[in-house]
Amino acid sequence: MRKKIYLIICLAFISIWHSCKQHEEENLSGTIYGIVSDKATGEPIKSAGVELSPVGLKTITGSEGQFEFNELNPGNYTLLVTKTGYADYASNTIEVKPGQTAKGDVQIEQLPPALKVVNDKRQEISELDFGAAESDVARSFNIFNDGVETLEWQITKTADWVTQISKTEGELKAGATQALIITIDRNQLNSGENTTTVHITSNNGSKQLTIKATNGTILATLNTLEISSIKRTSAIFNGEILTEGSPKYTERGFVYSTSSMPTLDNTINKLTVTLTESKSFSATATGLTIGQTYYVRAYAINAGKAAYSTNEKSFSPDMMLPTVITNDISDRSISAGMASLHGTITEVGDPAYTERGFVYGTMHNPTIDSDSKIIVSGSGTGEFSINLSGLTMGNIYYIRAFATNEKGTAYGKEVMLDMNAIMPEVITNSPEILSNTSAIFNGTITQIGDPAYTERGFIYGKMLIPSLDNNAAKVIAEGIIAGPFNAEVSNLGKYETYNVRAYAMTSSGVIYGEVLNFCMDTDGYLLLPTFIHNGQTYRVYPDLGYWMDWQQAMQACADLTFGEYNDWILPDKDILNTMFIERNNIGGFYIKASDFGDPSEYWSSTEYDHDKTYAYKQSFLSGKQGIKNKSPQGLECRVRPIRLEQ
Repeated sequence: MRKKIYLIICLAFISIWHSCKQHEEENLSGTIYGIVSDKATGEPIKSAGVELSPVGLKTITGSEGQFEFNELNPGNYTLLVTKTGYADYASNTIEVKPGQTAKGDVQIEQLPPALKVVNDKRQEISELDFGAAESDVARSFNIFNDGVETLEWQITKTADWVTQISKTEGELKAGATQALIITIDRNQLNSGENTTTVHITSNNGSKQLTIKATNGTILATLNTLEISSIKRTSAIFNGEILTEGSPKYTERGFVYSTSSMPTLDNTINKLTVTLTESKSFSATATGLTIGQTYYVRAYAINAGKAAYSTNEKSFSPDMMLPTVITNDISDRSISAGMASLHGTITEVGDPAYTERGFVYGTMHNPTIDSDSKIIVSGSGTGEFSINLSGLTMGNIYYIRAFATNEKGTAYGKEVMLDMNAIMPEVITNSPEILSNTSAIFNGTITQIGDPAYTERGFIYGKMLIPSLDNNAAKVIAEGIIAGPFNAEVSNLGKYETYNVRAYAMTSSGVIYGEVLNFCMDTDGYLLLPTFIHNGQTYRVYPDLGYWMDWQQAMQACADLTFGEYNDWILPDKDILNTMFIERNNIGGFYIKASDFGDPSEYWSSTEYDHDKTYAYKQSFLSGKQGIKNKSPQGLECRVRPIRLEQ
């Protein structure tokens, strides 16, 4: 009896479990996943639109053409795929089962290319009409690829009067436009209307474009330009031919009168200009009356008919100022207070100038009325010069050439003359070690200055920056010229490290070169400081003492031999940062602020990953690392070679 009861209970439980399981499966949702690809190439297509029917869900494909619809009720669905340049695609029925993913891959086809002939607004055209205007010899149109594949196209012509097509063949990508210009020769046209056709063919269709042009007699068109060189009794008229007309004009020139809009019938005089290929032309009118107003128009004659410019120019003869230019100053000597001034007269004026020279002062735009004037004798056009003395050192002068006639004074553009002292330029070169206790210091004067320096030599000692103000030793090198110089020094300490720099003394102060660091004798290698980075010991050579670009820094380390070792290297950015952390123990780093950048920056050997034209550097003033261009265009850093101890 108990067994029967137990069996009944088990059967009931199984029935209940099966009913629940069936109910659970019926309520499970499904998924549709697929990839949209190009039917011809198999390549996935991103950003395609995918719509799921009948539920109306929408999505777009990802970078690999993938799409997915989740939490779908079991049932049948279809996909609609759209993409610009492709034909729309509707899928077959896709069945979604409970708890399962249905595959919905789709392949779509590209639409074929299509050739169109259009204007600049992409409106289709079939004709270009050049009309009858003689100047109308070039017109443009476009061919447009309205498809999705590249077009290969060609253009052919048959008429000789179509002389040029800017491009006759090529390839045109989908959606692209090719602008073309057709040029015609009106001299080859027959009378009346001329018609021809150009043929445009491609790998997907062809087009024809009708070309029309009319040959008729057309008057020239002209423009009267500004009157030039207006003097008391003369002036130069200027004009230009805008269009030559048809047939081409046979005469051209100017008409002028004391009343507006003159013609050949009421001109004071007709000025005919010789025919040339140039469209610009000029003529000089003489015998004019000062103060009288004249009106001028350009004219041309085509086939016996006169054409005039639609505009006119008026003027009144008057005196004309001379034209003068202030040229560059030469032979400046600040110490002597002298300079050579130069000017040029390009127009003498009307009447011709009676005085010329230069005006100068310490304020802008000096004049003959309020500033110093120096007269230069002579007449006519051309250059003139004079030596000016008595200038004061430290002043800045402004100078203008001038020329004066009855109308007034004309000035050239002002030129600045800076009489501030020019300081010498000095470079400290590498010293030569002669023995344990002696060396030759080397330097170069690249510019002696003005006034010239009065003394040169070297300052040296064990202090970081030796100078005349901190009891450093001094050795004088004879001479007051530009170029290299040296001095031998003895009684130096064996194995000692020194800092040296060249100097030049002037009346305004002392100019120093870079500080160089050196050790006496190669045995001094063991005296060089060391530091530890990632468990390895490195020996540090003294600061090379002057700035280099990155390539020079790398080469300087490669060329260095000291203590019989020639395997010196430029530290990488990580080692350089450790050197900054240990800077007080290592010593000898240049740490000083400046108004002109950061002179305490040191190069690393590490190039910048994203752009190899840059390399890492580190400031030993702020500790910040950054990147700097490796080129030699003034982008230098300091250099501290190191060597790995074996």
